[in-house]
Amino acid sequence: MFIARMAELADALYSGCSVRMNVQVRLLFRALFIGVVLLLLSNPAIAQQTPQTSNNHTKFEPRTSRQLADAAFRKGDYQLAKTEYEHWIVSNPRDTTAYINLARCQMRLVFPDRALETLYKCTQAGYKNYRAVAQDTDFVPLRTTQEFKRILELITVNMDNTPFPYHYAEQIRFGRYQLLYPKDYDKSKKYHLVLLLHGNGQDPSVMLNWAKELQMEDVIFVCPEGTYVKQLESLQQGQIIYSAAGEDLGLPEQAKKHIVNYSAKWYLTVLDSALAELPLYNELPILVGFSQGGFYASVLASRHPERFKTVVIMCASYYEFGGIAERLEQVKRYGLEFLHVHGKDDPTVPFQTSELIESLFAKAGIKTKYIPFEGVHWMTPEITKTVAIWIREHFK
Repeated sequence: MFIARMAELADALYSGCSVRMNVQVRLLFRALFIGVVLLLLSNPAIAQQTPQTSNNHTKFEPRTSRQLADAAFRKGDYQLAKTEYEHWIVSNPRDTTAYINLARCQMRLVFPDRALETLYKCTQAGYKNYRAVAQDTDFVPLRTTQEFKRILELITVNMDNTPFPYHYAEQIRFGRYQLLYPKDYDKSKKYHLVLLLHGNGQDPSVMLNWAKELQMEDVIFVCPEGTYVKQLESLQQGQIIYSAAGEDLGLPEQAKKHIVNYSAKWYLTVLDSALAELPLYNELPILVGFSQGGFYASVLASRHPERFKTVVIMCASYYEFGGIAERLEQVKRYGLEFLHVHGKDDPTVPFQTSELIESLFAKAGIKTKYIPFEGVHWMTPEITKTVAIWIREHFK
């Protein structure tokens, strides 16, 4: 029935041609037309387009099952997302991220056994991102099971057995940063500058929206994107998020200090760009960093204390490979002062990290105002007011 209908359509198209040919040409035209239609329908991406019924008429949903699944996942409709991921995987059995998202749906629907089965199938499809699975909070209940440990072993095997091993080299490319101008911004006027560094898994808008709460009409805030896109998490969240650590690259442990060097260099490049292009007072900027951005604020301050008026670190992480501790002597020499705030119940960067940072600062004789506060991994309204006061006082 379908083929006959396609033949009718082919004849209709043929009859509209200005030049009439013989019957053999008509048959050839008919065969080519039907062949093209069948070829299109055999394409997985097109075949996965989902028909929807409305008012007794069937219409085709222009999105693939993968797109429908991702949209449903973002909305929290995990049952629909699960169904669409299962539909997609039938025709796309090598899409390993679809397996991961399906397993996450199954965990949220409280089907841990099915999630383990899906993760196993994912390893058979060649999945290689050990860190993403090992650290995914959806899979926390599975971490003590032997099945999950075996899955991690299989992922490791996939990483080791790649026929095309990775090598790493320095890459020079363009990056982006975003700005928050004062409400009544006037290019003919002069402004203060604050360099904001966002946390791991964020984008600049997070910090710039927070900066609005500081209510500063004479300050321009500049926030660079982190140096690396977090690929899997960006897919899961439906938006691009960044990190300055390059976790998705699978770099060896000894390369971390080089990552820090390149990321710190990028942040300084943004600062130089802002200083050259914006109407600013002839003064040093203030550096403010949150979480991973707090770590990099300490890195920049320890390497270039002459570049900043003061530094604010909030819920900051700390890593020895950043080389901060061995450079604190020159921070003291320049008299650079820190405001350091950290939530006592921070579940992301433990409060003990702030105590470690403070002990290093104290040992080196660094001037700090240390404020532990009742809160978690974000600034309370009271802390935000404290930061605003600190910035205003140092821009006087």
